[in-house]
Amino acid sequence: MKFGTGLAVTATRDAASLRETARTFDEGGLDYLGIGGHVLSVEDGRFPDRPSQNYIGPYHDPFVLFSHLAAVTTRLRFRSAILILPQLPTGLVAQQAAELSALS
Repeated sequence: MKFGTGLAVTATRDAASLRETARTFDEGGLDYLGIGGHVLSVEDGRFPDRPSQNYIGPYHDPFVLFSHLAAVTTRLRFRSAILILPQLPTGLVAQQAAELSALS
């Protein structure tokens, strides 16, 4: 059985804090770390007839963030909790995922 956790979609923008969090999870024995992959957000209150958005950006790019965190961890694996593929070029996603897998 594998154990892991996820970061909030709008996790801190502080790179040192993100690195320390990933190291702590890695050293604590977790197997994977995930984060959602959103591209755009809506200004809170822009659509008054709709409920307020749960996630207001900016968002982390999973491939960039995971590449950064893979450089400072030793065993932690990474997964996207959600990735809205129609917003992204399929070939690019495949290339980035394969590169991240090879390098981490």
